[in-house]
Amino acid sequence: MMEIRLPVAGLLYDIGGLAYVVGDIRDGTLPAHVLHQVFDICQEGNIDRVDRLLSLSFWEAATHIGHVAVALPPEGVGQNRVYRLALKKPVAPAWVMRLKTALREYMTACVLADWLSFTLPDAAPPWREKARISLASLQAAARCSASSCAPRPISPI
Repeated sequence: MMEIRLPVAGLLYDIGGLAYVVGDIRDGTLPAHVLHQVFDICQEGNIDRVDRLLSLSFWEAATHIGHVAVALPPEGVGQNRVYRLALKKPVAPAWVMRLKTALREYMTACVLADWLSFTLPDAAPPWREKARISLASLQAAARCSASSCAPRPISPI
């Protein structure tokens, strides 16, 4: 059975990096204390919320693509945990990558939308929209996991 694996460490790396960019582009326009709250998303004390949001977004996404994949219990603990989806039938590697990328984008956007909603509220709406678009992309990829669908551009635009 083919499996999609998303290591938490990689998700945290993406989330932390993107939060840094969101805060850094506001540097000089907001007090340092406000910005450090944005930057500290993956730090001790905040990581528990991020972890819960990652879990919630993974299981939520899994319910949307349950016709093509089964969510498996995560392996490992903490930052060494790996989220896993088992595909119900063999599909082309390109479709696996499309599903994995859309899932990763969805989970990342969900966490950032939530975090920014209280640390930098005006920066949250684009991430909510990105989560919505990523979920739609994930659902489309799941519908098209057969070879009969035309490929979708992989660019983030």
